Amino acid sequence: MRALADAIAGSAIGEDGRRAAEIALETLKMEATRALSGLAGAASTTNAARDDACDEMFLWATQRGAMFKFVANVSEGGMREARASAAVDAGDAAARVPWDALLGVEQAVLSSSAPICEVLKQLTAMGDQIIMTIWLAAAMSGQDSRLYEAWAPTLRALPRAPCTALAWDVDTMRLVMDHDQVERLIDYQRKVRVQYDALFPALCEQVPEAFPASVFGDYSRFALAYDIWTSYAMKVQDPQTLQIYEVIVPGVFLCNHALYAHSVRYTSLERGTRAFRLELARGARPGDAITISYGRLDNADLMAYYGFTLPSNPYDRVVLSSLASQANEEQTAALARASEMCGVDLTELPACIALDGSLDRVLTQMRIMSAPQRFMEWCERIDGYHPYTVVDGELEYKVLCELRSHLCHLVAERQASEGSLSHRLSTVHHESTHSVANATRWYLSGQIGIMQSALARVDVLLASYGSGKRSRDEIE
Repeated sequence: MRALADAIAGSAIGEDGRRAAEIALETLKMEATRALSGLAGAASTTNAARDDACDEMFLWATQRGAMFKFVANVSEGGMREARASAAVDAGDAAARVPWDALLGVEQAVLSSSAPICEVLKQLTAMGDQIIMTIWLAAAMSGQDSRLYEAWAPTLRALPRAPCTALAWDVDTMRLVMDHDQVERLIDYQRKVRVQYDALFPALCEQVPEAFPASVFGDYSRFALAYDIWTSYAMKVQDPQTLQIYEVIVPGVFLCNHALYAHSVRYTSLERGTRAFRLELARGARPGDAITISYGRLDNADLMAYYGFTLPSNPYDRVVLSSLASQANEEQTAALARASEMCGVDLTELPACIALDGSLDRVLTQMRIMSAPQRFMEWCERIDGYHPYTVVDGELEYKVLCELRSHLCHLVAERQASEGSLSHRLSTVHHESTHSVANATRWYLSGQIGIMQSALARVDVLLASYGSGKRSRDEIE
């Protein structure tokens, strides 16, 4: 209330007073939301803090015609989130942001006459992600006010430190991750670096006034911009032209990922106006965290591209990278035929085991790759043959033993990593190590759970194997 009183007292000074009053009202809304969240039984925000940069961003967007039914909130753990400031029914919009307030190529690059934008206009074939990564790196450097002035409130609300695996140190990753995951993340880092090297320092030398070496000669600036854009941009589609854009939506980028989210990270723009509408699939009460689904991503992808993992992620899976990982021409042909017969793509390798630990898919892939010629013979010889059906009991027993041995090795490896992780967290007090370790925790736990579930099923099959044949009715 003191903030509002101060704003009203200063309202006589004109525009500054009005602006202060608007900020104070947003502050009161935020405090009311925090109080309501406790009454509504939502996650406690008693120790939550304001984020002044986000408050300014909401005000800036509102002045451009945006509407929000949520406010920024910073939890005790430091995580920023969006919490409903009013009740929102299913099907209603929790936010509406005009097209010209979205941060994307058309708004920030095509409408600007800054030297860098004049060059980027000729390079739009590279795609929104790279164009906006370059623009963001330049804008966040603060060297050309023509780039950032119009977007300053949104830019200030974006993080200034990397939060995903793109910035993780390889040695630190090796301390807390298994070999396969480290190699996957190193490959991701390498691909981003290749994109940077394809552009710089060549552009710095050819167009120094647009791409100063002080900004683009430093890979870390590009990597931070890439990290931010990958984490916060959304895909939106114009319903009239069907064109897809990548944009950062002010305010909405505070909505965190959830498995059973209120909305999705891909949406159609409002017909005619191209305004962004965040429509909720399920309602939210005042104080509820407004969430968005980033998609059906396993923990490995969440860890790489967003810097976190989730417990009991239903899309999680174990990749058997050293088992049934590459197929020769004969094996590929057999897997393709099996895919046509059962309506499941069995050509996708390496083989994987899903969260439920079901084995039919991976056993079929292993069986076919072990004996592709015999599989083709079964297809020709056996009426009504289904690829999941076991014909050769001896071969199946061999495949099961091989799978069991591989899973046991992986479980031991992951458990060792998990134990090592706990030990290092208690003995190493370096921020980067804890960042990697916290993101890794649920990944390791989930991997172990999936493999233990699969092992239990393998053991049952080995123990009860008798007929050497499983009917299609027994397919899980």
